[in-house]
Amino acid sequence: MIYTNTKKKGMIKLLSFEHIKEIFNSYPIEERSFEDGRLSYYYKGKQIIREFSHTGNGYIWGKDIKEYTNKYDIDPRGWINFKKSQKKRFEHF
Repeated sequence: MIYTNTKKKGMIKLLSFEHIKEIFNSYPIEERSFEDGRLSYYYKGKQIIREFSHTGNGYIWGKDIKEYTNKYDIDPRGWINFKKSQKKRFEHF
């Protein structure tokens, strides 16, 4: 499992690398792996998930999501860091 440590809440259990991969692979997207162990996913030739690693860190395309909701922190490049996402929110992406 992937864990994060916060002073206020202690240890918070997050989704495992394999569980996140299962979620991604349940969609019609293409997985590409790199020598450093990171994964990227593509939909119709467009990269929608990048730099996903065994630590649970990674980014999902968010530039278009902000048109519908402001629940996510979208960086200046248009990506959402999903390391700390909860399962419910994560599957909602």
